[in-house]
Amino acid sequence: MVRATARTQEPIPCIDFVAEAERCPLCGKAVQAQKSKRRRVVTVAAGAFVARKIRKCCSSGDSSHPVLVSEKLSGLVPAQQGACEMSCGVKCPA
Repeated sequence: MVRATARTQEPIPCIDFVAEAERCPLCGKAVQAQKSKRRRVVTVAAGAFVARKIRKCCSSGDSSHPVLVSEKLSGLVPAQQGACEMSCGVKCPA
């Protein structure tokens, strides 16, 4: 699920990227939100925005089960993208 908000103190929009999975891929139990983290990103298609990644984990509490993330965000922005690097791989001038 993706949800967009704009706060008055933020000059750019904040988009929530919630892990799409509803069930644990290992045991089938429901998943729950684990934590969220914000990061500023720039893409050629969407421009600059704040991505809030909301990770989910298995409700069983078993730490050997995978932590789930949004596939949509993973498709838009590489995991190791720097704060000032565009998704096309071009570094912005510092």
